[in-house]
Amino acid sequence: MAVLLGSYSIALFGTSFVIATLTYITYRLLSDYLQKWFTMKPIPELEGTYPIIGNALIFKNNQGDFFGQIQDFVQEFRDAPLFKLWIGTLPCVILFHAENVETVLTNAVHMEKSYAYTFLHPWLGTGLLTRYLSLAFSA
Repeated sequence: MAVLLGSYSIALFGTSFVIATLTYITYRLLSDYLQKWFTMKPIPELEGTYPIIGNALIFKNNQGDFFGQIQDFVQEFRDAPLFKLWIGTLPCVILFHAENVETVLTNAVHMEKSYAYTFLHPWLGTGLLTRYLSLAFSA
C-alpha cells in the first residue's frame, strides 16, 4: 500500500495520528466533565447554567458587583442548605448553613484546599488562607 500511495503515506499517517489524538483528548475531557455534571446534578443551581461555559454569561465583570451578586444568590437559595455555580467546567458549591459547613470542616477528606487557592499563593504566601488545614490547626 505504501508503494501505491507514495509520499502521501506519511502525510496520511500523520493526519490520522493527529485526529486520533484529538479524539482521545476530547473524549477524556468530556467524560470527566459529564461525570462531574451528573454527580452534581442533585444540588440546586442557578437558572441559566449551560454545558461547558456554566454560569459565565450571568456573572458580573466588576469584583464588587460579583461579590454582591453572590450575596444575592445566597439570599435566593436561603431555604436550601447549599447551591452550586459552574465557573466554566469547574463546579463550585456554596455552603452557608452552619451544619453543612461544620460537616465539611470536621471531615478529614476535605482538608486539602482546592486548586483555585494556588492562584492566591504567590500573592499571599503560606498563610491561613492558602496553607493546608492540617497545618493551620496543628498548633
